[in-house]
Amino acid sequence: NDVLSEEIGTYVKKRDLQQFYSDQEAHESGATLLGRIEGESCNGDGRGNSSISYNRSKSESIDLLKADAMRRGGNAFTINSCREISVSYCDLSVLCSGQAYDY
Repeated sequence: NDVLSEEIGTYVKKRDLQQFYSDQEAHESGATLLGRIEGESCNGDGRGNSSISYNRSKSESIDLLKADAMRRGGNAFTINSCREISVSYCDLSVLCSGQAYDY
């Protein structure tokens, strides 16, 4: 169906994104900076019942960051930082930030 087709297309596009290991590397490659991007995961209901790991939550945040890069028309990105943040309605929330590029 259309929803599944869209999900698969988005998954493939995320995998095709170029990751630069630094903004300096992106600049030196000739990539055009499109702007700051973020991805924030929120797991659990804030009551401490969730058993999700930090690494899994970080992975979800990075996927959301990649989706943000794609929304901006980018095909490359950097991850500048990922950190746990306090959100009252989440057991574990991780925020990743970076830059989107057109390469």
